[in-house]
Amino acid sequence: MALGGWAQTFASTATPSQPSVVPPHLAVVEYEKTLQGLDPTAPPEKQAKVALDAAIASGDVEQLRAVLDQIRLHIPQEVATLMMHALRTTAVQDNLVAMQFLLAQITGCPPQQVFELLKYALDGAAARESPGAMDLEGSSARGHGMMDFLLGAAQKVFQGAFPEQFLQLVQHAVGAAARRGNSGTSRC
Repeated sequence: MALGGWAQTFASTATPSQPSVVPPHLAVVEYEKTLQGLDPTAPPEKQAKVALDAAIASGDVEQLRAVLDQIRLHIPQEVATLMMHALRTTAVQDNLVAMQFLLAQITGCPPQQVFELLKYALDGAAARESPGAMDLEGSSARGHGMMDFLLGAAQKVFQGAFPEQFLQLVQHAVGAAARRGNSGTSRC
């Protein structure tokens, strides 16, 4: 598997029972600097974030599954935070297959946690959409892509049993798009 080296490095640096602490003799490593490659001196959650980004960018769901399995095994206390990152990144990259996989991973979570995680995905979709993509009047010739997909998923989960939360997610999506200038209201 493509992650063999990463899994070994990750496993050797992660200890689930101890918090991630950078020893004084190691330099602090910034996430942005690690985007060029996996830095074995970085804390496990930073290594995991870089591995998630690589798996999402590759579009390989099996690689994404392997990374999430390693996260659950070695740093379970970071699963929710890293899932937020994965959902947002996947939405920004407009990868529906990876998003379907990630949404399937959170189906067993309590509704409030699913609600919070979906907000991160909607933020990513809003960042991805081009200006005018959220044309609320429906006159746009192009589809809404990831935003429509996520709102459809939210509707399935929340509209029947939790209609107020569904409306809050729709409001969140519109607000996120408007903050990025993507509300579609500037069209004539």
